Amino acid sequence: HRICDYNLTEEEFANYENGLNGEYSCMLCRQNKRRKYLLKIIKIAEDKDKDRWFQEEYDKEDYRRIIKSPMYFSKMKEKIDQYLVNAELFKNDFILIFQNAFDYNKPKDRPYKEAEKIHEFISDLLKRKKEGLERRQMESIEEQEHQKWVRECIKKDPNFLETSEYIGSAM
Repeated sequence: HRICDYNLTEEEFANYENGLNGEYSCMLCRQNKRRKYLLKIIKIAEDKDKDRWFQEEYDKEDYRRIIKSPMYFSKMKEKIDQYLVNAELFKNDFILIFQNAFDYNKPKDRPYKEAEKIHEFISDLLKRKKEGLERRQMESIEEQEHQKWVRECIKKDPNFLETSEYIGSAM
């Protein structure tokens, strides 16, 4: 699938080959994987939305007067299906759903309270996913640096792998 990524630079491709950007897959495969992941996050949010407040566009006359940019889960799914979303837009759409609920409802109203719960849950989930990704990237970078160091040492001393310095670094 390397040929599918005509916009991917050699450096970016090398990062994939070295595990820095995760396992390589072509642009279409990555988009499909991202699409499934984002839809899974929405499904989790939908399952938390027991009363279905945020599933579809809210159809009340005064709602459109108060809320200028409506957002709801089915609209988010449409955007994903049309490949019109990236991680930042996805996060912003979630924020917009909950901000609209806060702007339209009063703190004592059920939709407001549900929005608070779901917002907190999804924010924590996305934060944990991001931290996990960053940790895996750092581990990959550290492993790459170690492998580079070992290769340089082998160039200097072909028997390096048998030395106590290497054995100590591998533990």
